Amino acid sequence: MSDVIIIGGGPAGSAMGSFLSKAGISNTIFESAVHPRPHVGESMVTSTTRVFKEIGFLETMEREGFVKKYGASWHAPTNGGTFSIEFSEFPQEGIDQDYTYHVDRSKLDLLLLKHAESLGTKVYQGIHVKQVLFDGDRACGVRIAVEGQEIDVPCKMVVDATGRRTLLGRQLNLTKKDPIFNQYAVHAWYEDVDRGVGDNADHIHIYFLPVERGWVWQIPITDKVTSMGVVAEKDVFVQSKKDLEGYFNSYIQTNPDLVNAMRNARRV
Repeated sequence: MSDVIIIGGGPAGSAMGSFLSKAGISNTIFESAVHPRPHVGESMVTSTTRVFKEIGFLETMEREGFVKKYGASWHAPTNGGTFSIEFSEFPQEGIDQDYTYHVDRSKLDLLLLKHAESLGTKVYQGIHVKQVLFDGDRACGVRIAVEGQEIDVPCKMVVDATGRRTLLGRQLNLTKKDPIFNQYAVHAWYEDVDRGVGDNADHIHIYFLPVERGWVWQIPITDKVTSMGVVAEKDVFVQSKKDLEGYFNSYIQTNPDLVNAMRNARRV
């Protein structure tokens, strides 16, 4: 029996497992997917570097050749110009480097999971956690589904790292819908996106759209592949009455800088 059970083997779960293992606390990760698997959220913020360093993962990030991210650029919805920042302008305590990373999440998440395992975390993939078990008001284990059977696994503490699934929040009926944050994303990978030249080429680029809270991300995944994603209110997608491809393509055409970046792009 492990002292701690972590539900979810994404970056949060793997980081927690790594921290616990380094502290000598036994822990087990139950991950519902089997890695590698695709996922959005491909552009890191600089504060993640501190976590990677603390769990001993920063050398892996450097060795694996992820694209380095030195800053960010925002493009106005019309020909209104571009605003850019460099992370070197905003030093942070405990972070020595002036960049973070763009990542292929299928690759990163698997590497993080393997790192936690190498430190002593027990990792089980393809295991669905049905619910958290309680003794009074204290979590005391989880119920997992394995090959059609349900098994109760005891522990001293449970960490819910399920992300958007919010397993524990839903189980305890604690989730509340944010009336403002109601956005919808459609994304794909492309080759031959024109990232520009110079210092901004490997920035994350945000292109604002002519709709409320709407934008497009541009994230370099490799030297050839770029992730492009359209984000807008869910109602905007519904009212467009387009399929996903038509919706995506229509908004790619609404920002002049974006049109220029995508003029020779090919979907992969």
